[in-house]
This record gives sequence, C-alpha cells and structure tokens, in this order.
Amino acid sequence: MDQQGASLHKKGERVLVIKDEVKLTDMPLCNLDQVVLVGTVNVSSQLTKLFLERGVEVHFISTKGKYYGCLQPTLSKNSVLRIAQHSTYQHNSERMIYAREFVRGKLSNMRTLLLRYNRSLNDPALEKASSKMKNIVKKLEKAGNLNELMGLEGAGSHEYFRVFGLLIKDKVPFDFNKRSRRPPEDPVNALLSFCYSLLLKDVVASVQVVGFDPFVGFFHRSDFGRPALALDIMEEFRPVIADSVVLMVLNKGIITEGDFDYMMGGCFLNENGRKKIYRCYEERRKEVITHPIFGYRIPYLRNIELQARFLAKVLTKEITDYKPFLIR
Repeated sequence: MDQQGASLHKKGERVLVIKDEVKLTDMPLCNLDQVVLVGTVNVSSQLTKLFLERGVEVHFISTKGKYYGCLQPTLSKNSVLRIAQHSTYQHNSERMIYAREFVRGKLSNMRTLLLRYNRSLNDPALEKASSKMKNIVKKLEKAGNLNELMGLEGAGSHEYFRVFGLLIKDKVPFDFNKRSRRPPEDPVNALLSFCYSLLLKDVVASVQVVGFDPFVGFFHRSDFGRPALALDIMEEFRPVIADSVVLMVLNKGIITEGDFDYMMGGCFLNENGRKKIYRCYEERRKEVITHPIFGYRIPYLRNIELQARFLAKVLTKEITDYKPFLIR
C-alpha cells in the first residue's frame, strides 16, 4: 500500500483502505499473504491483531526504498535449527563454507545474466567482463577468510556493474555508469535499490518461515538490526529477480523520466513509479521456472523459501553440501 496518508482497517474478514474518509479499496483477507506498507500508511490495532492471527506478514518500507522490517506472528518453534545456525556462526571455518557459496551464487548468476544478454548484443566489453568474473569465481576456493572473500565479491560486482549499462537499450533515456547507494544518484540506481528492498522483504519472510534467526548470517556482518542471513541468501537472487525486473522496466519503456523525484542529493521513485515496480516485481516473483537441482517447476518466490529450507537441512546435518541457486 503506497497511498500516503491512507490507513488500513478491519471490517469482519475484509480489509478496508481509507484516505480522507473515502474508501479506496475493500478486499477479502483470504486474498492476502503479505502486506507492504510504504511511507506514511497506517494500520489499525484490530487489523494488526487479525494479521498476526492469520499469519499475514506486514512489511515496512520507506518511500525511498529503505527496508525497515516486518511484523510477523510468533517466532518459529524450530529451536534446533537456530542452535545449529548460531553454532556455525561461532566457527569461522564453517562460516566460510556457506559464505563462499552465497558469493559463488551471486557472481555466477550475474555472469550468466551478462552472457544471456550478450547472445544478441555480441559486445566485446560484456565478453571481457564475463571472462574476468569467471576467473574471480574460480578464486573463491582459495579465499582463506571473510575479508578475502569480500574482496573477491567486490571485484566481481565491480566488473558486473561496470558493464551493466550496456544491457540497457539505446532508446532508454537513462545512463548507468556505476552503482551508487545511500542515496542512489540516478534513476537506474534508484530502481536497483528499490527492487533490492522488495526482494529483501521476501527473503526475510522466507528465512523466518523456515525457522532461522534472520539477524545471524555467515557472509554479511551481524550488526544490530541487520537481517544478515536474509542478505546472505538474497545474494543469489539479486541478478535473477531484482536486476531482471530493472532491465525489463527500462528496456520495455515501462518506467519514464516522470517516475522519479530528485531530493536530498539523490534520485528516488515517486508514487507513480513505485506502483509500476510493484506490479512488475510481483509478476517476476510469481514467474514459474524449473528448479536447476530438483527439476520441478515452481515460482521464484517459492525458490527463495526452498533455498532457505535447503540451507536448514545442511546446517542440521540432514543432508550435506549447500549448493547455491544457479540459473543457466
């Protein structure tokens, strides 16, 4: 919900959206699996309790794309998994095993995305970047600690974003030269940041459903209030879901110059632009694909949860060897 100043209320088994005493939307609760509140949107205490009772997640995001957190029902009872997660976190050698695979998944999927686009573009710069990224992925095995692994992840991401602008069609009125955050400096960076926030809320939801502590990760630092494990698993899906949405809305002309506002030294999607992204992101996360390991067809959103469950089974020693989600 992105109507600034609107509020959500309970009416029996339905959710009402009201602004300035005018009803904007009236929908059955059974149609909702999650609610995303952007900016100054309020929710009544009665509806909040109902969301908790029915297991409907409520996520909070700023109009600038910052993910604040979520409201969820009682924490999962899977204490065995959380003990295994915390134990692994305490041993650097074990942390490295999983951190390395998260980075491998991210860089490999970034490289695959470049190769896919280069089938039609046939650009030497894309070929060169892909080759460099392949070599960086090979070096991951030799990384002896998290700092070295972070250096390789940074080098691979730099190669990817150095040529990312080449994936945007010439007719698109936006240029991309480098990745910038806090704040994003241009429309493409604004799109990337906002899509990453949408992806993060889905990964947070998935790891909590499985029973993890989302704040204890293996690659990302577990700083106060930072959903480190969600950020870990999210790495594999950044190019697959978020970056793909950004390229699609740009190359198809869905997003225009009027969809952005410039303020406080940065560029941000305005309300109209965010509405377009919600629709396209929702379509992408519901897109059905064949799982690269298990072979059956499921939506991208289900793939995120499946990856979290895969990690859980490895941590609790039910199966061996965590493998990242890799597109082909």
